[in-house]
Amino acid sequence: MLVFLQRLVLTSWQQRYLHKRADEGQTLITVVLIAVVLIIGVMTAVSSSIANLGFSSSFGNKSEAQLTAFSGLSQATSKMANASSISQLPCSTSGTMSLPATAGSTANYSVSIAYFSDSAYTNPITCNGSGSTFGTGTPAGTPASAILTSTGAAGRTAHVVMQEHVIVKPTPVLLPAFSYAMLSLGTLNLTTGLKVNGSHANANLYGGTVNQCANSSSIDGSVQAASSATSNVTIGNTCTINGNFYVNGSVSIGNSANITGNVYAYGGSVTLKDTATVGGSVYASGGSVDISNSATVGGNVYAYGSSSTPGTIRIKANTSTAVSGSAYATGSISEGNATNVSGSINQDYPGSDMPVLAEPPSQTFPQLDPTVASLTNAGYNVIQLGGSSSLPCSEFTTYASSAYTAVYAPTCDVNLSGSYTFDLGSNTVWVVGGFASGGSLTVGSTSSTSSYDLSVVVPNGTACPSGDLSFNGNVFGSLINVLLYTPCSVSFTGNQSISGQIITGANITTTGTFTLAYNQAAATALPGTLGNPEPTITVTNKAVING
Repeated sequence: MLVFLQRLVLTSWQQRYLHKRADEGQTLITVVLIAVVLIIGVMTAVSSSIANLGFSSSFGNKSEAQLTAFSGLSQATSKMANASSISQLPCSTSGTMSLPATAGSTANYSVSIAYFSDSAYTNPITCNGSGSTFGTGTPAGTPASAILTSTGAAGRTAHVVMQEHVIVKPTPVLLPAFSYAMLSLGTLNLTTGLKVNGSHANANLYGGTVNQCANSSSIDGSVQAASSATSNVTIGNTCTINGNFYVNGSVSIGNSANITGNVYAYGGSVTLKDTATVGGSVYASGGSVDISNSATVGGNVYAYGSSSTPGTIRIKANTSTAVSGSAYATGSISEGNATNVSGSINQDYPGSDMPVLAEPPSQTFPQLDPTVASLTNAGYNVIQLGGSSSLPCSEFTTYASSAYTAVYAPTCDVNLSGSYTFDLGSNTVWVVGGFASGGSLTVGSTSSTSSYDLSVVVPNGTACPSGDLSFNGNVFGSLINVLLYTPCSVSFTGNQSISGQIITGANITTTGTFTLAYNQAAATALPGTLGNPEPTITVTNKAVING
């Protein structure tokens, strides 16, 4: 019995031992299996990450190449639009894009431009490169369209090709002198309620000298007094200049004058007093700046002075914010109130740190001398008076008011002392040796709705004062766009209002209230006023063709 019990106990212990060993083996197997699964998962993840990194790098290169190709098209289109003439259109362009390049690579583009003489992109013409004329190509022609092909490269293998279709249209551009509402190489008198109106800030005035601006004058543009002989210009009363004022010399701004832009005094000083206001900044490149009374400056004030005499700024204003910006002077700055300058005060400021003052270009008098041939080629019907023609100068009043569109009378000094009415039914040119309306003259339109252009031209080189243009009374109707051109002077007496522009080699004087509505239509229609046509570029289609 004892032996049986011993065997039973031993058997039970062996079974438990054997079960324990089995459980431990199963646990070990489970652990091993889990480890294997984890290792496989990690390896899979690492492999996937490497693949994703490669895909991400490839995708990044491709995106960068596409952006670079697109940039190439933009750069090429900009070069075409900024070409000074059709003959200056580029044949190709290339460059590097400042994007983050992958794997130490660079992103660059190369653009080829194919031109066509038609808008359907079917008749190719040769591009001869910068400085050449398209008309000398094989075949010859003037571009009407172009296809731009841009290849963008990034990384080691990524290339994207984009293509753009554009329409090229030659756009006539007026010579610089004809871009002004008033241009006078003599004295520009801005007195007696002169108003120059423009729908944009381009109704600019240019004078060799400017004889003050006063008596409620208002200019919708900038004013430039260009002559180096200008020593002082006065802007007073309620004169308003809705732009910048440029003067070679000094300028005094007082009363209730208002300049909404900047004031530039090249080689001179600037004085502000009374309730004068300058909306922008004041630059005195050759002297000092004085601000007193209730005058205010909306921007900064700069006094450059000269190498021997540093520029100074003196503020004796009543207002607490005479200068809304900061003050910079190569010399001293004195102020009567600690809060006269809202910004910083910088005296003994290095001249090398002052803003660079780029003076607007000086204009020369444009050489305009229409001929019978040039007028005929421009589509005008020409009637010749005086000189060797069979019709005398006295016939001017007959033909100037007829259906003929050009009266060519350069030897005739037209003086209309009586009452005359000219109703124009088309664009008209009067080429005369001089013109004066001492009586009652009215120039209007045969239509109550259609406007016409009238150019009154005294050929360049005509002796003065015989080449003067003078008008008395309200002469030009609201539907007539006028260009007055003479190497001599232009004067208006009485209250007048015209639409157009005035270009003179001498003086412009107005007596009475005079209003000029700036309009370039007549100048655009007159032969000799246009420079080389500039290209107007219109994009019609842009797409990725490869990559």
